Amino acid sequence: MPQGGGPREGHRCPGEAPIQTTMPLFLAWFTRGYHLAFLSSVKGGGIGPLPGGGVRVTVTKRAN
Repeated sequence: MPQGGGPREGHRCPGEAPIQTTMPLFLAWFTRGYHLAFLSSVKGGGIGPLPGGGVRVTVTKRAN
C-alpha cells in the first residue's frame, strides 16, 4: 500500500508504520476465515494483465 513517496527523512504518512503491521495480520485472519472466488477474467493491456471490467469477487465464510 502506498504511504507517500519520497525519501525516509522527507514527508511520510503518520500511519505508515502501524499499517505495515496491521494489514498482514488482517489479511491472514481474513483469508483463514473467508473464501474468495474471483469471477472476472484477466485480459492483457497496459503495463500488464488487467481486469477487463473491474475485479469481481464472491466472498463466503468458511465452515469451521
